[in-house]
Amino acid sequence: MAGKSQAGLRETLTRVRARITELRANSDHLSEEETKAILIDPLLAALGWHVDELEDVRREYRAKPSDNPVDYALFVFGKPRLFIEAKALATALDRKSASQVVGYASTVGVGWCVLTNGDEYRLYKSHASVDVDEKLLRTV
Repeated sequence: MAGKSQAGLRETLTRVRARITELRANSDHLSEEETKAILIDPLLAALGWHVDELEDVRREYRAKPSDNPVDYALFVFGKPRLFIEAKALATALDRKSASQVVGYASTVGVGWCVLTNGDEYRLYKSHASVDVDEKLLRTV
């Protein structure tokens, strides 16, 4: 990542962290949609994803019309490569939510997925042949 991009990412992270602190201090309860708009979208943009371009980021993505949607599908070379399941800021990330996104990613053939509430991010390797808790690679 170039120096300018790193500075932009640092600035965005600082802004998002301050916003989370402010929201919690004021006991503001964000909905899932507000969490995505205020906390997650800015971070994705700072990481270089064009959140307003359908060939990069699809919201409420379904591989088939009968599938349950995943909040974000990030595309590389026209294929979904990372799924992100978002929860409201105040929502604790749990095994049930992780199983939901990991199972869907595995079924569709997407190797990586993230579960987040805008403050905590959990990265999972969906194809690992282990229990969902052991698929967790990193928590940030």
